[in-house]
Amino acid sequence: MHSEILRPMVVLIAWTLVMLGWTLATRLPAMKAAGVDMGKLVGTKGSDADRSLPPQVQWKAHNHNHLMEQPTLFYAVCTVLALSGTGNGINSWIAWAYVGLRIVHSVV
Repeated sequence: MHSEILRPMVVLIAWTLVMLGWTLATRLPAMKAAGVDMGKLVGTKGSDADRSLPPQVQWKAHNHNHLMEQPTLFYAVCTVLALSGTGNGINSWIAWAYVGLRIVHSVV
């Protein structure tokens, strides 16, 4: 199966993984510097770290969370369009626009 709409889907998945790496690369050292005991984190939420970590560290984590929430509908729609053979043309352009906006949202 070949469908143009799969490309923006793969790019958004790759961007989500980039954001995960960026989150880990900044958040883990910040947690260590803040003296956060990793053993006591069981049962807590990631947003609980807002009190102890700097905002410039937390926005990356929040952004990654956003990439794990709302785009799930995007993935479902892209999959249906690809399987139905309607993932080309305007649908592909709209998907690329969405991915571009998500990446800009992550950076800004």
